[in-house]
Amino acid sequence: MKSVAIILLLIMVLSSASSAREMRGTVYNVTDGEAFYVNNQLTPFNYLWTPNDFSGFYLDLDKGIGTENFSLLNIGWRKIEDTWVYQGGGLVDTGAARYESHVQNTSFEHKEWGSYRVLCFLGEEYFAGYSDDCKIASPWNSLEDGNLSKVLIDVTERKTFASNEALPLAEGYSLSLSDAEKGVKFSLYKDGSLKNTTVIQPPADYIYAAKIGNHNTILIAVHIKSNVRLTPYSYYTVAGIFQVSEKAMLIKVGTTYGMLTLKSNADSELLLINNVSLNLTRNKDIEIIDGIKIKTSNSSRYYIYKNITALGPYQLRSSVANVGVNQFTWGYSSFAGFYYDIDKNLGAETLTFRLDPATMTPTGATLSDQTDASNNRGVVYETKAQPTSFAFKPWGYYYNMSFLGQSHFVGYIEGSGFEDGILWHKSKGPNLLANSQLGKVLVDNGEQRMVKSGTSLKLNEGFEARLYVDDSCNKTLLELYRNGNLTDRDYFTVPHTYVYTKDVGNSRNVSILALHVSGVECTGGKTCIVDGVFQISDTPMLLKFDQQYDKMSIRNVDPTDMRIVMDNKDNQITLSKNEDILLMGKIHIKTADQDGTDAAPLRYYIYAEGV
Repeated sequence: MKSVAIILLLIMVLSSASSAREMRGTVYNVTDGEAFYVNNQLTPFNYLWTPNDFSGFYLDLDKGIGTENFSLLNIGWRKIEDTWVYQGGGLVDTGAARYESHVQNTSFEHKEWGSYRVLCFLGEEYFAGYSDDCKIASPWNSLEDGNLSKVLIDVTERKTFASNEALPLAEGYSLSLSDAEKGVKFSLYKDGSLKNTTVIQPPADYIYAAKIGNHNTILIAVHIKSNVRLTPYSYYTVAGIFQVSEKAMLIKVGTTYGMLTLKSNADSELLLINNVSLNLTRNKDIEIIDGIKIKTSNSSRYYIYKNITALGPYQLRSSVANVGVNQFTWGYSSFAGFYYDIDKNLGAETLTFRLDPATMTPTGATLSDQTDASNNRGVVYETKAQPTSFAFKPWGYYYNMSFLGQSHFVGYIEGSGFEDGILWHKSKGPNLLANSQLGKVLVDNGEQRMVKSGTSLKLNEGFEARLYVDDSCNKTLLELYRNGNLTDRDYFTVPHTYVYTKDVGNSRNVSILALHVSGVECTGGKTCIVDGVFQISDTPMLLKFDQQYDKMSIRNVDPTDMRIVMDNKDNQITLSKNEDILLMGKIHIKTADQDGTDAAPLRYYIYAEGV
């Protein structure tokens, strides 16, 4: 049973995050700005998202490439009846929403060539010209021509091939090498047609120039290290290949991207701003830049996000840490792999790394599996239940817990009225955590629907509720079926809440289904009016002390404080360059392929796999 529970959990991990498929940035709450409201005078303040805290922006962890940022500048809030609202009725003034990105130099993988220029734009990395120290091309800033291309190949691995074999490149190009009297003959083809031939003596670089946009520059570079002449075939070794796409994207001042307009592409940066005011009131979902959106809650919270549209596996990356900081904590605001509901402000997962001070160097550190003076190990995961209201408000509240990226049901909360707390009163075991269990909310709906007498309301896990209206038109007969078999029958005067209880694992008589019938109608046919449905699964997730999830295991399941704690007991973790470590479920630790220094200690982040 234990192994089955673990398998079920790992299948369910991050399913809610996967369904949302959102790369979420830092979550801001406008009450964070209360300190800026001094002596009844409004002091504007700023919000900023960067590649370090928003995985929708491009980041090369190994090279430290990534300069995109989006900011809301000089945004003020005012307090009206204990609610913080946007100054100016929710309008973000022109020029206050800004997207910026700066050119960076990055070295070729074949280090002898020096470096080239890259610019990150809307989550993608682009080629932006050649740097001053480039050995294979003259310095060039492609932004001056308004062109951005993609780097198609940048590798330095040795590859040896024969004279009867072609070296495949990208965009239809290929190279054939053959012996010549004074060296090696390079023949460049595109889609089978000869484009260029030249003879060079190894070791040397083959260089091919072509137009990118309107500028003639180096498109392909190949370093040939050595060759050997044999019969019937000779062999050639290359140790560096670089290719840029000749299909350039035009960057032009005045071009609009979503709600922002390119203001400047001068020198080494792009600047986009809003030319019209933006309305950021409650419950908004606005595409602010192409593919990047702002979501506001029904109260005072908001974040930027980017939907994952590609099919197949993807990664949700956290904010970036480094081994120069001995303690770092991720929560829902800094890691989109944790569950978060912006409207209900639900999400309480945290993951804390405490690096062992005795092992900390710029190149790595250890996360100890032994407890420290505060009884904490190197990695600690914690989550806590939170009260949340039913969609049908008169029922009151229940406890929700986010666990390994997914929302779970914990138990019901006692209420003060007839409807408020009715599911708590009907349950003998209203707190599943008391039996080391978590549930799954299948339905939580407060919308009104009409159900004709004698027809069924379809539910989950094989349940359906068949409703009948009596001849006096003031009572309802309800028959509950599961997989076609009659499970329960009851009749009642409306309005009324029907509750069905059942054992859930080791918890006895838990309310797993509630249905509120607000009234009936008998004009033109009998009909029941249903305006509240709540259902949880009767197959719980089991939680046991010491139960292990990869390198983490459960240390505490506290039904009173409604808290779960896991740590890395018996699993010491070493952070060193170029590691990908499975931590728990689908959550990994990724370290940079970087030689850490005092000025730039080894970088790392956590990420969650999704499909």
